[in-house]
Amino acid sequence: MELTARSIDLVARNIDLVSTLVDATNTPGGLLNLGIQIGEWLQHEKVNRHELKDCFESAHGLAWPNRNGGLFRDEVRTKRAVRPLLPLFLQQSGSLGRLLVFDEALCWIVSTTGCLLNYHSEVGVTNVITTVIAESQPESQSPRRPPLDIGKIQIRSIIKKIVSSVWYNIVNAGTKTMGLPDALASICPVGHHLPPELMGRVVIALQPHASHIVIRSPMLYQNLALWLLLHFHGRFVVTVSGKIVYQEDLGHTSTQRTELELRIASFCQSSTGRTEQDRRGCSSPRHDHIEVLGNVAGEFESFFDKNVPHPGTLPHTDAQTRQELYNPKSMTETVRLPESSKIWTRCTAQEITRWLLNLSISSADDFDGYCFYVIMGQKVDSDISRPIWKIVDILKRMPGILNKKWGDCPPSIVVAERIEDASPTETEHDTFSPVPPANKTQKAQAFPRLERLLPHFPILRDLVDKVKGHCECIMCTPQSTDKKVEKTIRGGCFQHKALSEVLILLSHAVADAFGVDDTSARRDSDTLVGWMTIILLGIVEEKSVDWNSWFCLAGSVLLGCSIRENVFGDRVEDSSRPLCALQYGSLAAVAGWLDMNKELRVHGSFSMNYGEGKLGTINEDHHDNQFRGIVDDFAMVQTEETETTTSYNTLHPKEPDCSWSELCDLTDHSKAKSDCILVSLGHEVYRLLTRVKSDTHSRIIDPTEVLVNAAVGIPLLPNLQDCVEHAGRGPSLSLPDTMRSYAFDEVLGRWPESSELGGSGFFVSSFLDTNLKVNVAYALLGDDQSGHTRAISTSQTPCAECIAEYHRKKGAGNDKPMYIINAAPNTPKLKRAIMATASRMTHSAKAPHS
Repeated sequence: MELTARSIDLVARNIDLVSTLVDATNTPGGLLNLGIQIGEWLQHEKVNRHELKDCFESAHGLAWPNRNGGLFRDEVRTKRAVRPLLPLFLQQSGSLGRLLVFDEALCWIVSTTGCLLNYHSEVGVTNVITTVIAESQPESQSPRRPPLDIGKIQIRSIIKKIVSSVWYNIVNAGTKTMGLPDALASICPVGHHLPPELMGRVVIALQPHASHIVIRSPMLYQNLALWLLLHFHGRFVVTVSGKIVYQEDLGHTSTQRTELELRIASFCQSSTGRTEQDRRGCSSPRHDHIEVLGNVAGEFESFFDKNVPHPGTLPHTDAQTRQELYNPKSMTETVRLPESSKIWTRCTAQEITRWLLNLSISSADDFDGYCFYVIMGQKVDSDISRPIWKIVDILKRMPGILNKKWGDCPPSIVVAERIEDASPTETEHDTFSPVPPANKTQKAQAFPRLERLLPHFPILRDLVDKVKGHCECIMCTPQSTDKKVEKTIRGGCFQHKALSEVLILLSHAVADAFGVDDTSARRDSDTLVGWMTIILLGIVEEKSVDWNSWFCLAGSVLLGCSIRENVFGDRVEDSSRPLCALQYGSLAAVAGWLDMNKELRVHGSFSMNYGEGKLGTINEDHHDNQFRGIVDDFAMVQTEETETTTSYNTLHPKEPDCSWSELCDLTDHSKAKSDCILVSLGHEVYRLLTRVKSDTHSRIIDPTEVLVNAAVGIPLLPNLQDCVEHAGRGPSLSLPDTMRSYAFDEVLGRWPESSELGGSGFFVSSFLDTNLKVNVAYALLGDDQSGHTRAISTSQTPCAECIAEYHRKKGAGNDKPMYIINAAPNTPKLKRAIMATASRMTHSAKAPHS
């Protein structure tokens, strides 16, 4: 879609936007789409088109991004084609905040928002831009101006929605402006900024034309300095205490050269202070005002001169740009722990992370969805038939929290107690559920209470005991003797603060291990704490590692949304279906295992990929490959369960058609193709149908079934030529003379069909040559509890004796089904299986047969 400044001018400033949409139908392509997007935004935000028109007319040309601001503008403009998150695709949203960058006279609103979100909340940025627009109008200077400015109120309502749109669709998605140069940031590492309304008035004061502008201030106001770097046209010079520390030519739009000199009284004395007292020590200015002077016709005039609140009284900087993981700024700041307690808290999080990564797990039959059983507090049987994993094995990468140098580790030796040894908690009335109930709105009911962790984690009990001695709240003082009160940890108490920070750090570690590189600035600490509590209680109480809980936690860290408030509840029939994608604004996260055309492995399967744009699918059946995407600002996507083929198999049973000697002829020539269908189940909930097509069959496949069956373990059986024990002789065990062979087309259409065929027999696939075919075969192996035995062969001449022996050792006998997946030697899954089982098969070949 080709967007131009002329197009946005026509649509946004036309008095009747409805007429514009009608007229646009007669023009090809871009203008129609643009008009539709503007119309959808107006309807979604419930904005009056006349108020929008008035706001844009008032804001027209009040500022212009310079070369630096143009880089940000151009980055937003050019992000039209984005990398897909296969099998889903991404399309840039048509939000008004994004569309405004295509209007040269209005794009300053977007660049100003992106700039000031480094320092202010959305409310603060809204106040700055509203002040600039409203007080730039001639009527704002009238002495008859009423105390209640209706026009300013209307402008604020529009700007508030535009600023929110920019945050959702641009800033939170990862697009950001340049930062303050080191030469300016080092003037005061603590950082100060002008209050929003005062910042807006300074911007207005810069509008009168002058060849030379001087801004005098007691200290560097970082929000003002960065805005000038992005919007001032001319030579920009910064002096501190008479020393020129920075100068840059930011370009100019006319033949007359303009210079702006930012004169700072002194360097700040404090370099590390972050407390109120430290901030009051910065600079110690004699003058607490900011002044703007301009050279007009050879004489300097005062354009602006106002008092500034003392830096110690300025509100704390509330940056809304994306933050680094484990950054202290991402922690709650309402209660500040003593420095020694902070170190203890961070080291406690590190120790719990180490314990968590080293837990042993195996596949779980007793849990719905993609889950693992935790082998904790008991000996791991080396002869167990299923693979034993570590939690670190199923994660995408090692979390960086382990390499943080935060100080000495806490002295607690025991991180968590054996499950059977842990004393029951006295808060049993807080019923634990892997997914918090959606119909409970109170925070105390939405997530388990923090106290439930303490009986299971001695390391947390030690932490609470340490910080309790520093807390002066009524719960922690020696005078508190009410035992019922002592069992409750409330917000504002050091105990609650310490436990919350540990759990927030752990939530960042989980997101880091999923592949997330940073965190949203908009964070609901209660959500992160709640999901991490659910995960830990799931391990120690339910002995489970549940994909949905871990994915929701990592998504909350990445996206900044409160998933707690959007749990499925009664909106879907099956809320236990695995989640595969999340959408929040223009940032989307997709499970790493969703693309069945890639090799799907249990190792590293707890992962996510993310990108900027709206998730959707491409309708290839449509003549123009129409994109059909998510329309909600927030959405959760579940996988659809695998379709059954019982009816077809019952009507058309397959007869044995192949002998062992004919295995070499089972080369697969079937076609295989997959696509996706996105179906809305109601408000904010979608189902993703992964459809696989072959020559004569089309079937919905759940990708998680591939991982569930792979986690159970499908052993690799050797080729006949590689089998030392049985080479050169026929099978001595009883084997059926015939079996059923399946090309991929029949694997897709029939598997698992053992129940329709009497529950016995050998079911052998042809040699599958693509990841998609192998993944589908894995997904259709059926429930291991039904008595199936499964194996994967290595070539066109499998060792029949090894197959029969493995079948007998599983206790199945020839009256139980045996499924054999033959993968072509060049498939990655087979190569990994060969490496993983080579040593075990060598040992089995040397063992005597019973």
